[in-house]
Amino acid sequence: MDLTLTPQWSIELESDSPVARFAAEELRRTLRRIGAPALPVAPRADGPRIALRHGQGGDGFLRAPDQGGLLLRGDGPRGLLYAVYDLLESLGCCWVAPGPDGERLPRHERVTLPANGKADRPAICGRGLIIGHDHFLAEAEPWVEWAARSRLSTIFIHTIGHGPAMGACRLSSWRARRRVLLPLIAERGLDIELGGHHLSDLVPRRLFRERPELFRHDGTHRTPDRNFCPSHPETQAILRERGGAFFKAYPEARVYHLWPDDLLGGGWCACPRCAGLTAADQALLAANTLAEALATLRPDASVSYLAYHDTEDAPRALRPHPQAALIFAPRPRSYAQGIGDPASPINAPYAARLAENLALFGSRGSGVGSRGPDTALQHSPPAAQRWSTDSRLPPPEPSPPVAQRWSTDSRPPTPDSRPPTPEPSPPAAQRWSTDSRPPTPDSCTAVFEYYLDGILFKSSVPPLPELIAADMAHYRAAGVGSVHALMTGDRPWAFPPLNAYLFARLAWSPEQDVGALLAVYAAARAPRAPEALARAYTALGLAWRAALDRTPAEAGQRREVVGSHDVVATPPLDVLDYMAAPRPHSERRMERLRAAEDDLALGRVAWGEVMATAFADAPALAAERAEWELGAALLHFLALRQQLYVLAERGATRQVLRQTLDAAQAALDALSAWAGEHVPPRARAGHLLLRAIFQLHIDHIADRQLALPWQRAALRARRAAAARAILADPRLAWELLRNH
Repeated sequence: MDLTLTPQWSIELESDSPVARFAAEELRRTLRRIGAPALPVAPRADGPRIALRHGQGGDGFLRAPDQGGLLLRGDGPRGLLYAVYDLLESLGCCWVAPGPDGERLPRHERVTLPANGKADRPAICGRGLIIGHDHFLAEAEPWVEWAARSRLSTIFIHTIGHGPAMGACRLSSWRARRRVLLPLIAERGLDIELGGHHLSDLVPRRLFRERPELFRHDGTHRTPDRNFCPSHPETQAILRERGGAFFKAYPEARVYHLWPDDLLGGGWCACPRCAGLTAADQALLAANTLAEALATLRPDASVSYLAYHDTEDAPRALRPHPQAALIFAPRPRSYAQGIGDPASPINAPYAARLAENLALFGSRGSGVGSRGPDTALQHSPPAAQRWSTDSRLPPPEPSPPVAQRWSTDSRPPTPDSRPPTPEPSPPAAQRWSTDSRPPTPDSCTAVFEYYLDGILFKSSVPPLPELIAADMAHYRAAGVGSVHALMTGDRPWAFPPLNAYLFARLAWSPEQDVGALLAVYAAARAPRAPEALARAYTALGLAWRAALDRTPAEAGQRREVVGSHDVVATPPLDVLDYMAAPRPHSERRMERLRAAEDDLALGRVAWGEVMATAFADAPALAAERAEWELGAALLHFLALRQQLYVLAERGATRQVLRQTLDAAQAALDALSAWAGEHVPPRARAGHLLLRAIFQLHIDHIADRQLALPWQRAALRARRAAAARAILADPRLAWELLRNH
């Protein structure tokens, strides 16, 4: 049969599903844009047709020529929408980034449908884009459109209720935007997840004055800082009440994220009720309590348990509630090797911790909202009896330890009010399941990844094609149900990072050749010089590897601002701040960062070729080049900062140190100048606040090696004045004041 579209063709759709009807309209509209005649959409076709069919649910799809024309069938309505986009891609359509600049549509004199059939389904069941800042929430419409076209399945709105919204959206911002965004998300059949570090909002610290027993014991006394006491019956009652109010206020979500405070560690309770419970057990106890409240309202939804920082190790004493879902967030991992690379001394422990958590959550054998074969939970008494024998103040005698209430161990409690000292635990797979096979994908298991995190990567996201491909292959093999990529940062991007396109494609199919993917991207963005653009990104990726490939000694160089009264003497250190690592680690890092300058030079030559051929697309390519140049300038600063610290450790002369410090300062000033040109005024204060940490790193060497006593005081005065200037921006000042 001739598959060339003529006015006699139509689009046949019987379904009344809104997602299916959107798929039909998207097909009709896009075919018209690339040169096909305007095809009507009808329940029955009188002539040749593109038939649209779907089942009950699922993202897989089928395309097959038949006697009537062409059949597109999705496992579910969303799978049908993916079948439509796959067909359009086979005709030359391409969406490599959100908005018009990321779209490339061919123009055909005649549109002929493909004669070959195709069946496809995703390697990872859930594939999510995390919108993690008000910058991106404000322009979320093109991101939602692009997510569906790229076959992502979830929009995760990462929020914060109180405090500085530096790496999340304000919850109030979502409330203001959801009326516009929810219809866009719903008509594409995308799932919604919502939340972030909200636990301290549910048990507000103002209650400490009247009820200190609800808050954590730090070993000597009760304190309102950090997390609360999760085992106290009254705390649990507050969690159920306020958690239920949260669920009712945001009924659009399928998964709710109500996480503990964002801390490296040390924020948990040591009272007699909590003694013997690890940080992970205490966090799971809070998640289980919230899941109980959710179960009475939404059997189809779940509450996430966050395995992150000091909760990365799997809980030892507790089992998860059937509506508690795992989300594993390996932020301090190495971004030079795949998460499952056994040769990576940094990533191998993360892969092991992920496997333990997957074994625990997957051992229930159930998905979101189901009551699977977990008999320890299935036959539990009512919540009030499980958690406390009195819904008022705790009784004089403490209730049985939490570990015994939720554990599958049926031994009676010991006379001591504290839980017995646990025996050495066997591996998680043996503790929680007798089946040693790899877990099957479970909709209650997810990974939170950082491929689009502009804060982690110092405002410039490195291209990570090989890493993302390796990660997706490992997560699929491990049985992860969903993978989400956090999109956050201190500023809106001049042009979206390449990693967004790579993540969407590789989460669907990790086996794809990353070189071929980069070629497709480059052909869409720079059709007159695609090879040059691909070379530019390859060069930048090689240069970034010199910064990302850390040793364990370098990975240990992390320090929070919390508790430091002199940030010049002890500046904060994050994932890429490894300059003070012991020798010879710091020496080797300096040499690698120096050598990366050669790769950057090759990349600049390639960009020159791209821009020499640009025409109408020159402004968009210039914006993309600006992002590339920021990455190069950042790597240049990191190299000079590393050199400064190495020379200080070597005991270099004051003159040499001063020259190197001046060079590092000039590189930092160049980053600030870039911001003056490319960061909009509304975001500039937050961006400069992030850059101020780099200034503290330079000041630290000046303070320690070069400054006289009076100069040290003057240095701190200058930094205080600079901080006041940044905080003069009323929006940033308000954010920080809200935190206090």
